[in-house]
Amino acid sequence: MGSDHHHHIVMLPFMALGHLIPFLELAKQIKQRTTGFTITIASTSLNIQYLQSTISSSSSISSSSGESTIDFAVLPFNSSDYGLPPNTENTENVPLTEIGEFFSASLNLEAPVRKLIADITAREGTAPLCIISDPFFGWATNVAESLNTVNITFTTGGAYGTLAYISLWLHLPHFHTDSEEFTVLGFPERCRFHRSQLHPFMRAANGKDLWSRFFQPQISLSLKSSGWLTNTAEEIEPFGMEIFRNYIKLPLWSIGPLLPQSALKKSSSTSVIIPVNSFLVATVAFLILDSSIVIKEAILVLHLILHVALMVGSTQRCPKVAIEVLTMGSMVSSKENALFYLVVRQLLGLTILISRLDPISRLVLATFSI
Repeated sequence: MGSDHHHHIVMLPFMALGHLIPFLELAKQIKQRTTGFTITIASTSLNIQYLQSTISSSSSISSSSGESTIDFAVLPFNSSDYGLPPNTENTENVPLTEIGEFFSASLNLEAPVRKLIADITAREGTAPLCIISDPFFGWATNVAESLNTVNITFTTGGAYGTLAYISLWLHLPHFHTDSEEFTVLGFPERCRFHRSQLHPFMRAANGKDLWSRFFQPQISLSLKSSGWLTNTAEEIEPFGMEIFRNYIKLPLWSIGPLLPQSALKKSSSTSVIIPVNSFLVATVAFLILDSSIVIKEAILVLHLILHVALMVGSTQRCPKVAIEVLTMGSMVSSKENALFYLVVRQLLGLTILISRLDPISRLVLATFSI
């Protein structure tokens, strides 16, 4: 897409590596495919420092005249003001017991974002073309509407897992039944979920708890945005896209998988340590729980691998080739594990160790008992 006019896009990723990295990759794709665009990624100081550090000196984010550019904007945020440890600006080092407070503290970014959009509008004489925000920043929908622009929600996970995640939190189906098994709005009747698979936080949720008070309004506001982007492909996830589109009743574009270039470098002696993203975990969990889906099919494993590769947060080079397969209990046989290994080696040419999980990942893993 080319343009002779200047356009501005503001991106608002949530403060977690599994969100920051895909947003940066999307910004790079927009830069490469357009002219005349400025893409501003706005986050807190330490997160902006992290994003800037991931861009090598040989990877230009500035451009010559007429080309698109990537800028960064720092949003003021003092974690100590909200009862969190000093310099707590993403989920990487947040104790699990304080994750809920961290999410709630993120609501305080709305005011500085409003100022950022107003400053851009005053400087350029027109509002940004759009805001692209995280589902956890539903307030961006109100910001966009009040400042004469539009908000697009970008989920950094797949369609199936994102739908499971948002529908569970919005409707709390387990709270409204005494049954151990229950259906989830948006999914066919055959997709039944079990109470034992929920983390105690979700199991205890009643709509008035800290987690519900954050997720329900933010997700609801995100569902009022002008459309959604999802980090998957129709060919990889046709069923997930179908039910997600039917649920949100908004334009839904599959724009993935967005992979960091480092994840595509082939090396038999490379290990990638991956902080597994919560949406990835939910996607895998519900794909397995849906008995109509045959997990041994290569396309499903490809889906898993691509989303795992997306969430690369840090890399560590090791002299030996090793792999730790994501185990899913009795639901996955050694045959599927072997297929997983084969596709990793064949497609990515690297070894994946799923071993280091950030607090949100640990929470979601426990939630769905994988």
